[in-house]
Amino acid sequence: MRAPLKSAETGNRPLEVHLERLIGRRIHDPEGRKVGVIEEIEAELQDGEWVVTKVLTGPIGMLTRLSSLGIGAWLLGLLGARKSAGGHEIAWRDLDLGDPMRPRLRCPADALGPPAAARSKRGD
Repeated sequence: MRAPLKSAETGNRPLEVHLERLIGRRIHDPEGRKVGVIEEIEAELQDGEWVVTKVLTGPIGMLTRLSSLGIGAWLLGLLGARKSAGGHEIAWRDLDLGDPMRPRLRCPADALGPPAAARSKRGD
C-alpha cells in the first residue's frame, strides 16, 4: 500500500511512501531520542479514499497487527505479553517522512504523553 503525504522537502508535491517499508523502522524525535519501532499503521475510509491516520509502536502495535490475523491476543498471551505493555499511538501528521527510511517526530517525544501502558493504568 502506498500513501501520499506532503512534507517540508516536497512542498505541495505529494510524496509517495510505501507503507510496508515503514514497518520495523525506528522513530526518533527531533533531539535524536528513540521513540519506538513502527509495528502497525492504521487508516480509515474518508470520502471514498483510504487515509493513513496513525502509526502504533511497541507491544500495543504488535498486538493490533496480530489481532487482525485473529491470533494476536492468544499468541501474545502465550508469550507473556499484555496489551498494557506499552507503546505509542502517533498521529500520521506528527511524522516527518522526508526520509521514509528514517522517520522522525515533528515534536519532542515528551509531547506524545505517556506510553499506552501508563495511560491504561491511569484510566485515560
